[in-house]
Amino acid sequence: IYGGVHWSKRKKQADEGHAACEGIKVPPFRKPVRLTFVPIIGKGGRRRDCSNYAYAAKIIEDGLVQAKVISDDTNEFVKGFSIEEPIVDRTKPSGMWVYIEEVSETFAQRWMANGYPWEAA
Repeated sequence: IYGGVHWSKRKKQADEGHAACEGIKVPPFRKPVRLTFVPIIGKGGRRRDCSNYAYAAKIIEDGLVQAKVISDDTNEFVKGFSIEEPIVDRTKPSGMWVYIEEVSETFAQRWMANGYPWEAA
């Protein structure tokens, strides 16, 4: 999706996504976070595979940084993200819900607590 689109169209999409984050009224998150994205398929929208929303999730993540909702989008601050199955509600406009959760340890840290699972005796 990203590679086959002219840079000017990508910039326009990014600018629109970033602008959508500007009005968010939440205290800034200063600790590491995990982001969960939930697509909403409204009237006229089309359901897609979860992975097809990754481009939109990246634009929104960058917008959250630009709006100073999260400190940065590096691994130091965003410890993980997921894209959930879309919710279909034809009475609502299409969009994306974003759940931001402060985390103290990551999935990988919990998973690796006892060493590499594939090396278990």
